[in-house]
Amino acid sequence: MIVTQVSDEYLLPVFTQVKPLLQKALDRGFGELSMDDILARLIRGQQQLWVGVDEKTGKMPLAFTTEISHYATMKHLCLLLTGAEPHTIDTWMDSWSEPVEQFCRINGISHILTFGRDGWEKFLGGKGYHKYYTVMAKEIKDEEPASD
Repeated sequence: MIVTQVSDEYLLPVFTQVKPLLQKALDRGFGELSMDDILARLIRGQQQLWVGVDEKTGKMPLAFTTEISHYATMKHLCLLLTGAEPHTIDTWMDSWSEPVEQFCRINGISHILTFGRDGWEKFLGGKGYHKYYTVMAKEIKDEEPASD
């Protein structure tokens, strides 16, 4: 598997192909972003699109987006959306980190952060990633019924 950042000239046709993979990741969120929001951020250069390409078939079973967060003393690269064909993680898990880490070195980025389900800990734990905290969320509605 070859994992690469999609250049601007190929952004729209590749995005069209991997949109269903990214939609799976969006569907797990709270609706903070739409697919149109993601595309607009990619076009403006606020996010980056990455794909995994199967060298034998030319298919793209993996797509993910990243975004650089700028802080006063450092920059982080946030992995935002990761979508893949079912049961393919073993084909790309060892391929994605080197190109992403090289991108970080070139761009002066000190940390890679990712947000996701606890299942990611199983795959990333042995690759230098550590679980620092868990995020829990509750939706606040306009009116909550009083509990007695």
